[in-house]
Parts: sequence; structure tokens; C-alpha cells
Amino acid sequence: MVINICIKPEIFASGVFADFLGQSNYLCDFINNKGNNSYLYFSPTHLSRYLPIINGMLSEYVNNNYHYNYAMLGLLLIFFDQLSHENYYSYIGIDNLCLKVMSAIKKNVQIITVQKLAKHFNYSPAYLSRYIKQHTSLTIKEIIMQEKMKQAKKYLAETNYSIEEISRLVGYKSISYFYKTFKLQNNVTPDQFRKTLN
Repeated sequence: MVINICIKPEIFASGVFADFLGQSNYLCDFINNKGNNSYLYFSPTHLSRYLPIINGMLSEYVNNNYHYNYAMLGLLLIFFDQLSHENYYSYIGIDNLCLKVMSAIKKNVQIITVQKLAKHFNYSPAYLSRYIKQHTSLTIKEIIMQEKMKQAKKYLAETNYSIEEISRLVGYKSISYFYKTFKLQNNVTPDQFRKTLN
């Protein structure tokens, strides 16, 4: 899904939005066109916590209630303020090579490593790692781990496989390490996650 939020320049001309743009951070610099960057890309994984704000803006726009524009501006200001504290961003964004790397990770999550990816795409591991980090704001290891967690949750939700089988299917040799990583990323154990689905 693509949501295009168009903002008139006069919104930033005065008041609280002008005060916000007077700050010194990467988001304000981007909006003020300092550095001449064409894009500011945020990892979708880290943006999920902003969905309630985005949904709120969409709801206000669709419902078109009395003074909806004030509510939208308030939510937009909150959205900008929270984005200004985000650590995972890039000025480049995902390109064709990034898409191919992420596709290779998804197809081979059980056995994929940075070294195997670099060899497959004919780059040094250091170069490919820097390139992916520059374009996605995530390291290759973070992308691999996120894909492992995504697939693990899919297995937990859609199959009766044991936790040990799922751990193996997503490439963890140690079930205890799988448990530890899953809980760290999802705030629940695999067993607890599965129980919440019933």
C-alpha cells in the first residue's frame, strides 16, 4: 500500500510547523532541502509503530468531520516529531540490487549468510554490507534476522510444527538461541506467540 501525503509549503511558513522546521535534525534538514537529497527512506519494519498516527490521519481525511484539518495537522506534527527521533533511515532508498538481495534472503533464509550473498552477487562482504545498510538503513544481518522471525511467525500461525522444527526450518541450529532471539524481537516466546493466536 502506498500513501501519498501532500503538504503545501505554506504549512511550514509560520506557527508551530515553522518552529519545528527551525530545529537541527536530519528530518528538518531534509524538508528544508539542506544536502539536496531526493529521498528520505525509512525501514518499514521500524515504521510499524507509526501506523496508528497514519491511520488517524487517513480516518480524519476520509470522515471529513468538522475541523478535520486541525486534527490532521496535529497528527502530522506528532508524526514528524516522532520521525525526527528515528534512527533507521537512508537518503537513497531501495534499488534493484537491494530487492534482489532481499529476495535471495527470503528464498534461502535457512542457509543464507552475508558471505554467501556476497559471493552470489560477486561483491565483497564488506562492500555489499555497506551498500545494503546505506540503502535500507538495516544491516544484512538485521534483514536476515527479520526474515527468519517473519517466517517463524508464519509457521507458528499456520502449521502444527513443533518449535524445534520451526527453529530448524528458519535456520537456527540451537533451539535455545531461537527462543532467545524470538523473545528479544517479539517480546514473547514462540509458545506464547502461538497461544495468542488461539
